[in-house]
Amino acid sequence: MKLIGEKVFSIITDSLQAFSLSDKFWQSMDGAFGTSYNRTIAELLRGKWQKGDFNDLPSIQIVDSTVLSGGKGAYSKKENRIYLSSNLIGNVEAISKVIIEEIGHYVDAQINQVDSPGDEGAIFAALVQGEDLSANVLAELRNEDDKGWLEVNGQKLEVEYNNSTVSLSLTSPSTVTEDGPQNLFYVFNRTGDTTNSLTVNFNVSGSATLNDDYVQRGATSFSTTTGSVTFAAGSRVVILSLDPSSDVVSDGNETVALTLAAGAGYALGTSGAVTGTILDNDVAPGTVVRGSIAKSLYHRTRHEFGNGFTFAALKSDGSVVTWGDSSYGGNSSSVSSSLTSGVTQIFSNELAFAALKSDGSVVTWGHSDWGGNSSSVSSSLTSVTQIFSTLYAFAALKSDGSVVTWGSSGSGGNSSSVSSSLTSGITQIFSTWYAFAALKSDGSVVTWGPSGSGGNSSSVSSSLTSGVTQIFSNFRAFAALKSDGSVVTWGRSDYGGDSSSVSSSLTSGVTQIFSTYGAFAALKSDGSVVTWGESGYGGDSSSVS
Repeated sequence: MKLIGEKVFSIITDSLQAFSLSDKFWQSMDGAFGTSYNRTIAELLRGKWQKGDFNDLPSIQIVDSTVLSGGKGAYSKKENRIYLSSNLIGNVEAISKVIIEEIGHYVDAQINQVDSPGDEGAIFAALVQGEDLSANVLAELRNEDDKGWLEVNGQKLEVEYNNSTVSLSLTSPSTVTEDGPQNLFYVFNRTGDTTNSLTVNFNVSGSATLNDDYVQRGATSFSTTTGSVTFAAGSRVVILSLDPSSDVVSDGNETVALTLAAGAGYALGTSGAVTGTILDNDVAPGTVVRGSIAKSLYHRTRHEFGNGFTFAALKSDGSVVTWGDSSYGGNSSSVSSSLTSGVTQIFSNELAFAALKSDGSVVTWGHSDWGGNSSSVSSSLTSVTQIFSTLYAFAALKSDGSVVTWGSSGSGGNSSSVSSSLTSGITQIFSTWYAFAALKSDGSVVTWGPSGSGGNSSSVSSSLTSGVTQIFSNFRAFAALKSDGSVVTWGRSDYGGDSSSVSSSLTSGVTQIFSTYGAFAALKSDGSVVTWGESGYGGDSSSVS
C-alpha cells in the first residue's frame, strides 16, 4: 500500500479511520452496500480501522493507462489488488480518490457474496469523504455497470473499474419552435471521479440540418454526424444548447437526435438517442390559417422577462457583448472575464441578466438588488440547466432537479419558505410578474413569492398534489392544466386567480390555456372557449359566446 507514497497513504488511512469512528458509519455502509451484507465482517473491518490497522487493505500495482482502457483504477477480487493508472502519479488528490473508491470495491468483496448493484465503490468513496449525493446522482450510481476485464502480464482479470459514467438528457421543453425564445438543452452528466477533464463523444442524427435549421453552442466539436463535449476538471455537467434558426420555408417539423458514443475513460449511462423537435411554424402557400390567442404577455416570453433598458448579444464563439443603461446590465465589465467564451444562453429580468455557460455555471450582472448580484448563492449555481425569471428575480433549475433563487424577495428571489420542496424533482418553472410556480415530476406544484401574485397556493393545495401537466400565468395569477383536462387557478382573484364563476366548465376537456395581462382563456377539445378574469383584459366573452 505504501507504494503510493506516505502523503497519499496518510490521506487514505486518516479518511478511513475517521469514517470508522463516525456516527453515520452503518447508515453509510447501508447506502453503499445494501442491507444484506455480512455485518460481522463489516464490524471486524471497522474495528481494525478504528485502531489504525490497515494491513489487510489490497496491494497496489501501477500500470500503464492503456491497460485500464483510459480508466484511472480498477480492483481485482481474484488478486485482491488495486491497479492504478500511471497517469495519476504525482497527483495526490486524484490518487487518493481513486484508491478510496477501489477500497470500496474491496470492502464489497469482503462483506457481500454477490457484487452490489451499481458502482458501490463510487458511493462508498463519496460517503467516506463527506460528500452529499443527491437522489438523482445516487440513482445513477446504482444503475451503473462498473465491471470489466483487463489483461496484466498475460493474465485476463475481471475487475471493477473507476471510470466516469456519462448520461445524456434533454431538459423541458423537448419541443421548441423555430422562431420562438426557447432553445433545446442537451445535458451531459458524469458520475464517478471528476478530478480531470474528460472528452465525451456523441453521434448526431435527425432531419434537422446544422447551420441551416439550428446552431450549436457548448460543444468541443460538432458536425452533421458526430460531435464531442469536454467536462472541465471538477465539473459534472456540460450543457449543449441548440438554437433553432428561423426561416420562411414550410419544411415541416424537424428533429435533432444525439446518441452517446464510446470513448476513453468513461462508460455509457444512456444507450438510446435523445431527440429534440423543432416545430415549423411557417405556412405553405395556399394554406388557410386559423387564428389563435396569443400566449405571451407584453415584455416577456413564456419563461422570462425582457430587460427594459439594455441589450445583451450572444456571439457564435460563446462570448457576450452588452450595451444600454449601465445600471441595468448595459455595462458588464465587472464580469467581462467570465463572458469571453462558453456562454450558451442569456436570460433576463427587467433590470438584470444571467448567462448560462456550457459547464452549468451562471454569470450575473445588472442591478445588484434585483438579480444582478448572485454572490449569496454563487456556490450553488453549478450544474444549472435552465434559468427563469420574474420581474426582479431569477430561479435556476439544476440537473438534479433542485432550484436556486436570487434577486428581490418581493419577486420570488427568496424561496426559503419552500426550500425543502425544491431539493429535487423539479422539471419546469413558471412565473407571474412577482411569483414562481415549480412543476415537479410527480405532477405536484410548489409556489413562492407574494400571495397576491400567485406565490401562495394553499387555498387549492389539495388540487395541486398530482396530475398537473402544464402551468400558465398572467400578471398576477396562475392556471394549472391537469392530465384529466381540468383547471386549477390561484393568485389575484380579479385577474383570473378565482375561476369559480366558470368552474363547472373547467372540470374536463381543456387542452390549452392562453392569457392576457389580467385574464385567461381555456380552449376545450370540442373547440369551445371558456374565459375568466378581468373583463377589461378579455375575461368576459359573453358578448361573443
